[in-house]
Amino acid sequence: MYYQLQQVERICKDLNHLIDQNPLPVRDILYQPVHHQTPAEADNGDLLPFGSQDRWGGYDAYAWFRADVTLPQAYAGRKVVLEITVDQEHWTADSRQFILFVGGEMKQGVDVNHRRIVLCHDAVAGTTFRLDLQAYAGLVEKRTGLEMRLIVEDEAVKAVYYDLHVPCQVAAELPEGDKTRLDILHVLNQAIRLLDLRKPESQAFTDSVQRTRQFMETEFYQKLCGQQPIQATAVGHTHIDVAWLWTLAQTRQKIARSFSTVLQLMDLYPDYVFMSSQPQLYSYLQKDYPEVFQRVKERIAEG
Repeated sequence: MYYQLQQVERICKDLNHLIDQNPLPVRDILYQPVHHQTPAEADNGDLLPFGSQDRWGGYDAYAWFRADVTLPQAYAGRKVVLEITVDQEHWTADSRQFILFVGGEMKQGVDVNHRRIVLCHDAVAGTTFRLDLQAYAGLVEKRTGLEMRLIVEDEAVKAVYYDLHVPCQVAAELPEGDKTRLDILHVLNQAIRLLDLRKPESQAFTDSVQRTRQFMETEFYQKLCGQQPIQATAVGHTHIDVAWLWTLAQTRQKIARSFSTVLQLMDLYPDYVFMSSQPQLYSYLQKDYPEVFQRVKERIAEG
């Protein structure tokens, strides 16, 4: 059974590498250092080219980045995500923070734990997106780079990866000889034999992914994952210290980052539920970002 677990883990690792396809670096990024939350002034001629070797930042520093990206023909009909990265060793929870605007509208907060943003689910080749990134360096002196790239995300491969990976993680935590562990590994062992990994992205591979998903849905999630004596309900939550390792002004921006990210998650996952119990946060949001506040009110009304 130990080797069965290793085999499933290996298959999951291979699938994880197949989720991202056709990466496309974002070129011609422009940059402008600003004071605090100054709006991007893209038409005043002060934006400078920002290349792969350039660095930005500094203690309590703000900046704006801008790029225009056009979707190539290879992206047509696919789910496209934008990935944003900085120098990994210098990206921590209390440093680099961003708000992404797409076409002038606030889209999502970006930080070390939220690096990807869905741009579209059914891409139209030739569509151009204007990306504006409001950046905050944090209370650190480090200067870092910034890179962006577009990626096609294969939703079917991603789904089958998690269908297999999550039960595999559960089985790994259970003791040897545990019946639940043995039952999980038995189903997983059958499932991975339905996958045709000889030629990824081929029709045979695509068909085998669908068969595996259907098998896991029936044999594992329906038959094996029946009603349990204990049920756990997960509710999203973010606790934002109003003044901690950042300034009060940065707290107000962090609220917008967090709440816009939550709203994006609700668009992606209709069952996602979130709660926040700090009235002061709502007060700041209403004053600083009324458009986000209005969207929050709409979601509250929906429950």
